[in-house]
Amino acid sequence: MHFLTYIITLTGGIGYRKTIAANILRKLKINIIDSDKIRKKITKSGKPTLKTIINKFDIN
Repeated sequence: MHFLTYIITLTGGIGYRKTIAANILRKLKINIIDSDKIRKKITKSGKPTLKTIINKFDIN
């Protein structure tokens, strides 16, 4: 049996109801990768990733 794999990307600004759409997908038992949660975790103050971004873009 073959299964199709789809990747759905939710994009949009504040107020575009991305969270509501993601919650509907969760209720349908669809796996969600929340890149915003990942970004918040790896860019906390003092984390090496944040330092790399600051150095890469010469942010002062």
